[in-house]
Amino acid sequence: MGRLASESQQTGNGHADVVCCLQKIYAKGKSGFGSDSTSENIDPQNLQYGEVTYQGMEPLYDALDLGKDDVFYDLGCGVGKLVLYVALRGEASRSVGLEVGERRHILAECACKHLRGELELQSTGGEAELPKLEAPCAKYSVLLADISRHRYSDPTVVVLTNLCMDMGVQSRTLACLLRCRSFRRLVSITPLLPHARLKLVRSVMVCCSWAKVSAWQVYDVLPPQEPLARSILVSTPSKRSVSTPALRCTGSSFLPSLRHDKKEVEQPPSSAQRRNVSLARLVKRKPAAVAAAS
Repeated sequence: MGRLASESQQTGNGHADVVCCLQKIYAKGKSGFGSDSTSENIDPQNLQYGEVTYQGMEPLYDALDLGKDDVFYDLGCGVGKLVLYVALRGEASRSVGLEVGERRHILAECACKHLRGELELQSTGGEAELPKLEAPCAKYSVLLADISRHRYSDPTVVVLTNLCMDMGVQSRTLACLLRCRSFRRLVSITPLLPHARLKLVRSVMVCCSWAKVSAWQVYDVLPPQEPLARSILVSTPSKRSVSTPALRCTGSSFLPSLRHDKKEVEQPPSSAQRRNVSLARLVKRKPAAVAAAS
């Protein structure tokens, strides 16, 4: 169930407070921009990098429509900013990021470790750098993985950063995601190829590093269609039919043998009948011959 359906029950943290926390977490960290590498067999063009700005995270988060039972996935999460933003908002059950770039994944792990340490200090009454948030932070994690070959088990809402992603990676990733029955919403940077289970519902304007503002696509994921049951058609004989023609097998084909029960069998003409026919023919040709014959 999405956030809009249970808005009155949600007590998440506000955008400004969460951004303040993220700024402190990433203040001393290195940037995700620049070259990266991977041991996976994918085109290096898929490692190009961009980020959603803090300003752009708020409208994007609203489009996700997250609720307390949702598990959020950021596919191509980079250094994990959006993953931690969703977790700190405190309205989802869990927030997960997948990144194939090894250097960026290390930076994301460092940010997660920093946040975890700050939250532990707050829970024990220590002096933490981060401001105290009202709602508890959701569970979060970042994984080093190829998003197109990962086995997904629980995502409900997914962001796919497919701006510089080749179509093969996109197709394989979508096929993996659609195996999950819980998967209900997908947001992508660029439009996806038409699919029977994807319904484009809106676009959302998001501020990002590669453009002042970019239109992201929001899809509802439709349930899989059940296979049509095979119907066996049983034909019944018509009440008007009197008899069924018998079938006679000739070689490899069946030929209908029509039988008319009401038709009498013709008998060969008798000698008297043959004589009368002959006389009738003689009358037409030679009337005098008829008289002589009689």
